[in-house]
Amino acid sequence: MRRTLYLCQSRGIQVRVDGPSLWITQEGVAGRRVPFQMVEHAVILGNINLETDVLSTLSEHNIPVTIFSRKGENTTMLVCYNEKFPPYYHKQKLFYRQPHGKNRYLNIVKHWRRKTEIYALKRYSKKLFEKAKNENFKDGTFQKIIKSETLFLQDRYKMVYRLVRGLLCQLILTQVRRAQLDPSLGVIFRHHPHGLVLDIAYMLDPEVHLQTLRFFNKKGDEILITNIGVTSEGMRDIALRFENRRASITELVRRVIGSIIEGIRDLEAKAEIRRTRRGVNERALPYML
Repeated sequence: MRRTLYLCQSRGIQVRVDGPSLWITQEGVAGRRVPFQMVEHAVILGNINLETDVLSTLSEHNIPVTIFSRKGENTTMLVCYNEKFPPYYHKQKLFYRQPHGKNRYLNIVKHWRRKTEIYALKRYSKKLFEKAKNENFKDGTFQKIIKSETLFLQDRYKMVYRLVRGLLCQLILTQVRRAQLDPSLGVIFRHHPHGLVLDIAYMLDPEVHLQTLRFFNKKGDEILITNIGVTSEGMRDIALRFENRRASITELVRRVIGSIIEGIRDLEAKAEIRRTRRGVNERALPYML
């Protein structure tokens, strides 16, 4: 089973390519070999000493790489460059341009966003969920709860939130490319290089908040975050929590993508029916004359 490779800033860590694998060394720790065929994603946090061909080799093996600062800022996602348009590129553009298609897409966004909010709040606090339920879970209820729960966390909350969201975006990007959709074609984030990825991340944003809140609710003596950023122990905690939810989140992302593809196909089928009817009428006209 392929897994995510996490490389966190620490003293003396070095990464280089060694044949069909990566060779990772660190002061006071035995070196370890990681075969490329065992890696599905790579996550780099902070400053790490690695050879330049590490990134290019990961790209050659079609392994997405996400790079963070320790504060979760300037998130960078690296993927293999492909000059060809994805198979769904033109169908996506047509889907978004049609008023019916765009409205359906926005309804998909609203549906999954609300569904994820309800599910995340129910997992976080049944008491808060029941209170929101009694108030008919109005628009903005989830955001108000998050604001109240994070009132005294301020910048520290944002650091962890950005890291978790970056991991989610990496997972979404992989699934979007596998579904042969164009990751740059979104509606909410229309002109962004990863517009569709950010659209889906917006739908699933409550899951990011849930994992971030649980990071701060964890009890223990370890220092997980400082003013400089998330520590190696903190990143390990974030990664473990995210990996435990990876299968469930992946299935959720696939269902969202499935809803979008279903909308594209429905619009395409309706257009084909209209073309067929128009063709029948045109052929019948000379006979009638």
